[in-house]
Amino acid sequence: MKVPLLARYNGTVSEAYEFVKQNVDSFPINPMNLISSCHWGLITYEDIAKENNCTIDDVIECIGKDGYSIYNGKNYAIAYNNKIKPRKRINFTLAHEIGHIILNHHKDFEVTTTLQDNFTEEEYKILENEANCFARNILAPAPLVSGMKFWNILFKMPVFFGMTFKASSTRVSFLNNDMYYLNEEQIHDFQANYKYYKMCRICGKITNNLSNQYCEDCGNKLINGDGFIMKKYEGVFTLSQCPNCENIDINSNDKYCIICGASLENKCTSCGCILPTNARFCGKCGQNSLYLQTGELTEYTNSSRYSINS
Repeated sequence: MKVPLLARYNGTVSEAYEFVKQNVDSFPINPMNLISSCHWGLITYEDIAKENNCTIDDVIECIGKDGYSIYNGKNYAIAYNNKIKPRKRINFTLAHEIGHIILNHHKDFEVTTTLQDNFTEEEYKILENEANCFARNILAPAPLVSGMKFWNILFKMPVFFGMTFKASSTRVSFLNNDMYYLNEEQIHDFQANYKYYKMCRICGKITNNLSNQYCEDCGNKLINGDGFIMKKYEGVFTLSQCPNCENIDINSNDKYCIICGASLENKCTSCGCILPTNARFCGKCGQNSLYLQTGELTEYTNSSRYSINS
């Protein structure tokens, strides 16, 4: 297969969209975790230098300043310069190499060594442009950036998406181009599924419910998160049995147990809000829930586990 005359941005943006949809549940992403989940090899320039009894400068001279990817006919491996600064540049390097792999640059062009050794300068630049496009669209998807307020785009993009200021600026400059290649349904999916979040600085609980001021687990004040997280349903979880007497004869409309009279709804003891059955505290006012007060829920113990006493 010959290298195309122009970068295939349409297909590249679509591939990035599908990759995020299948593999990413929060931003900023961690490219190293993505590489690990795909079962590809990952090695630093520092380790390569130690294995070959040479310096990192020697490695850079051989394979480039930032990183490279390789395919041996069975699997992929990515090497990156772990000493490069600023550190956030590594995120883009790894996302770029993931792009080469997902876009099948190694397989389509039958490359079993580093990409730059197999093409003319013009051909390699086309593949690099495709990998750059992929990288910016998984690090900072265009629909999320386009939905941000101007102030956040200007000052918070590097934090929200784990990018350098330079990479963030480049992302913004290509924003309209990349949006052009996404249809309305794809844009809506991104903006509906990934939301700003709040988190508890004490126990780490995360919520998409921005109206909550207090943690439902430990009752402490919530703070704004630095990024986006996939929206999760946080409705009122129904019970399969009475938390007091374990009666299982419960209808969906029942508010009280027909055997012992216990409440089948967890409520705020102060403002009366209906709460999820696992909430110890009200997310609106921070007061105790009914189930915590009556003992159906155990006290928070700085653990990811919570339980309803039977």
